Amino acid sequence: MSRRATALAFTVLLVLAVSATAQEDSVEPGTITRDEIRSWVFERDGREWAARPSAPTSMGDSGLFRLVGSADTLPRGLFSVGVFRDNFDRDPKSTDFSIHGLAVGYGVSDALELFGSIGIEHRARAHALDEPGGPNEYPFISEGWETGFGDLWLGAKYAFLRRSGTEPLGLALRGFVKVAMADAARGLGTGEPSFGADLILSRSLGGGVDLHGVAGYEINGNPDSPFSVTPSSGDVFPGPDHVADAFRWGVGLAVPACSSLQLQAELSGKVYGDTTVAQTNTADLIVGASFHLGPGLYVRPAWSYALGYD
Repeated sequence: MSRRATALAFTVLLVLAVSATAQEDSVEPGTITRDEIRSWVFERDGREWAARPSAPTSMGDSGLFRLVGSADTLPRGLFSVGVFRDNFDRDPKSTDFSIHGLAVGYGVSDALELFGSIGIEHRARAHALDEPGGPNEYPFISEGWETGFGDLWLGAKYAFLRRSGTEPLGLALRGFVKVAMADAARGLGTGEPSFGADLILSRSLGGGVDLHGVAGYEINGNPDSPFSVTPSSGDVFPGPDHVADAFRWGVGLAVPACSSLQLQAELSGKVYGDTTVAQTNTADLIVGASFHLGPGLYVRPAWSYALGYD
């Protein structure tokens, strides 16, 4: 299987999430009761296992791996922290990209979650191809390696419909904004802000199985194009002056395997509009597992494959 056809990812999320607690004799509007808490876990091998651990995506909200969040939100006053590495390949220029970052989520109320993530280190390598521009999110990448600081993502997720023991369906709206901090001159970002929103639908099935679906739209700021891209031929191409907005989509699945292991899968991607440089609308299949190491502590390794990668 060639490297140009395969994107390998090893995403590790060390999640510090405080378990939700509630007093049986103190029930206020919006308070999670003991019965509702028990509906969030299932029993196997004589032990209780959280069917929906509050591990963050690479954006920072609770969910699966990259784009597929969950309609669930962190309970009021509780938080999650994740350290991750995300690796993927993109066209044009056969770019190999890695993001080493920090993701944080916080429950403002039982229905409202604030989140964010930052790329502490971005690493990009473009192969020596005689092509102008680069992938939509990294339009100025040139051949060779570049390493530097990444972008800051901030957002909020509100659950209009919350899952419980009697309600298996969850519905949430997630809004986000990108604060451009990555160095565009080195090909590590666009140098311009982005913002958008996603609608998230989650469904509980029997035995602790969860299904998730995401659909949304992302509006990307156009760079000023003060840079140029010089491939191996020595020809000089002007940097792109128009990156595309994108339709975002994703579906996900979480299946409990035992009392300390949950199998997870995500299929997600973006469909771009018109750009200065033609884009490949790649879909990413991400398969991994969430290992429960102790109260509020998880490790999630994963492998990803870029479908449609040329």
